[in-house]
This record gives sequence, structure tokens and C-alpha cells, in this order.
Amino acid sequence: MSSLLVPLDGSPLAEESLPWAALMARNSSGSVRLLGVYGYDAQMWEAAGIDPSNEVGEARAALNAYLQRLAAGRDLEGVTMSTETRAGDVAGEIIGCAVEHAADMVVITTHGAGGKDRGSVADKLVRRSAIPVLVVPPGAKPKPALDGVLVPLDGSQTAHAALPLAREIGQMAGAKVHLLHVVDAAIGWGMDGAEPKGLAGALERSARRDMDAVVSGEERAEVRRGKVVDTILEYAAETGCQLIVLATHGRSGRVRMDLGSTADAVLRAADRPVLVVPAR
Repeated sequence: MSSLLVPLDGSPLAEESLPWAALMARNSSGSVRLLGVYGYDAQMWEAAGIDPSNEVGEARAALNAYLQRLAAGRDLEGVTMSTETRAGDVAGEIIGCAVEHAADMVVITTHGAGGKDRGSVADKLVRRSAIPVLVVPPGAKPKPALDGVLVPLDGSQTAHAALPLAREIGQMAGAKVHLLHVVDAAIGWGMDGAEPKGLAGALERSARRDMDAVVSGEERAEVRRGKVVDTILEYAAETGCQLIVLATHGRSGRVRMDLGSTADAVLRAADRPVLVVPAR
């Protein structure tokens, strides 16, 4: 993770991503690029009698001054910094900037369950980005050191795609990596009524074989029964894992875990950052 991209929109909420970006950058000796994007519709401005060249110049100058002020702030002290301003579609410009500068990760905040409709910029990035996106919910403040990294698994190759990055982060931060497979027999049965006798036990044995095959070194691997999303979040709180790392199919936005929407549900409900890794 030598290069992290942090999109900002001038709001205090967006700025809550800065301490997390700084933590990641310090652990990896990486750099942080602050990106500000403002909407630009020359035709609309001209129709309103506004000189687009003047408006663009003023907007760019104000946004650049704002980014420079943040770059020099306490949150990013000691981190190699750069700033950039762009005009256009916000999600598209963020993705374009990430590609052009070969960013390793985008760090962005989300309004979370209690905010606006989550068809937001963060949501679009998670579904469209070809690189990992770290989504920070409101009020999630990092500790000076990362305590633990949680990787939920379901036996699929897609879920396993989160492991290399989770392990890299754990090694750089000196944080323990936790592997968790949640068995929900109701999902395995997929029908109302009583589950077939022994189904939960069979699913649990299969989960343990998968965990035994992927666990490495000092990692903690655990299989639990329960509702998938609730159990993931309960485990993270119980063990103090500050970061949850999940894999998705990437650009398609589809997720292949037990509940087809597990990653999205975790993103909506988590009180701690979730790192979404596109599976290639």
C-alpha cells in the first residue's frame, strides 16, 4: 500500500477518513493524495449567464487552498502528501485519479445507516472500483495502533481473495488476523420450516475443513453458528478487531458470500471501517 487516495468534499464527515488514511500510510511508509472534485456543467453555467472560466478558476482555487490546509494539519503529520483538484462526475473522477496515479487504495467515509441514501459516492466506488476501497463510518476513530483485522470467509474463492491484503495489513501494523466462518443452516437449507437433520453439523464440518486449509501462522480461525451479518459484527466487537476485510466480485458489484448481499449489509451496519477488496 504505497499510495492511498482520499476523496474530500469539504465536509467534516469526509474528513473523518483522514486519520485512517494516515494510519495506513504510516504502517506501510506510503503516501496520501487528497482529491477534491467539484461538479462542472459549462452548458448550465452559460445558460445561467455565468462565465464558466471564472467559476472554474475560483472553485479550483478555493478547493486547492482547502486541501493544502488539510495536508498540513495534525492528522497527517509526518505523512508524505500531495493534493489534486478535478471537475466532473465525482465517482468517475475519483476512479480516474486512482488509475492515473496507480493508487493502491481509496479511503472514504460514508453516511452510514443513519445518513442519506447510501447510493452515494462511497457506494458507487465500492461497486465500480478495481482497487480496494476502505469505507469509514461516521464516528469511527482509529487507535494509535491497529488491534486486529477480521476476514469473514464462506469457503468460496471470492471470499479468500481478501486474505492477501488483510495479511499484508496485519503484518505491517503488527495486528492479529482473525478468520471467521459463520454457519447459518437456514441459509444452507434455503426454505421455511425445520432444517434437515444434521445439516448444521455438516455445514460446520465443511467450514472447519476450509479454515484448516487457509489459516496460517499465528492467525486465529473460528467457526460460529448464527446469522451471518450479526455474527460478523458481534465477533468484531468481542475481539476488538478495528478493521473488517471483505472481498467482492468488484466491478459487477455482486457479492458471493452466504447471503448474496453480505458485504453490502456489513457496510451498512458496521460501526468500524470495512475494506472492500475486488476479487479478480
